[in-house]
Amino acid sequence: DFVATRPEGRLEFAHWADSKTRDYWFDLRGQIDPQVIRPLVPAPQQKAFELFQFTEPPRIEGFVSGRYHARERTTFRGHVTATNFVFRGEPVSFLEAQLQYADQHFTATNILLRSGSEWAQAPGVGFNLASQTLFLTNISAVMQPQRVARAIGPKTAVLLSPYAFQQPITARADGSVNVREQKRADLRFE
Repeated sequence: DFVATRPEGRLEFAHWADSKTRDYWFDLRGQIDPQVIRPLVPAPQQKAFELFQFTEPPRIEGFVSGRYHARERTTFRGHVTATNFVFRGEPVSFLEAQLQYADQHFTATNILLRSGSEWAQAPGVGFNLASQTLFLTNISAVMQPQRVARAIGPKTAVLLSPYAFQQPITARADGSVNVREQKRADLRFE
């Protein structure tokens, strides 16, 4: 029955810890800006926080567990719902997903994303921090390709810039790509 209220939002949580093993567990729910946890994340991964701007905090329900002073044992599982935010300059009106993090692997499942009349959904998207590999599972979307390219990153946006689409296109994607070594990509698009 802990309640933490900050200018960034409100979080309700329960905490359990074992002083011998130093294992811990947080069961949490609330609406809070993720920027508040930025100092707890290793420096190389903190850049991810710069990609998002929230006008209202996302709703988060889930748990974090691990062992104090052993970040490699940290796990997270939860559900997130966010509205009216910006990712890499692209407005998003709605996002809902199940999230999981363990063993340096981040997974989002049951993803639904809307931006106005455009949408995307996927049973799963994953990113392995150690191998720097992105995994896409049966993504389907009706969206402007330029919007997707800008969300992927500036290099992709430049590659797609010569092409113009009058309306959103229907697309599907599946496969994997190593973000360091794109030559190791195995992606299929329709």
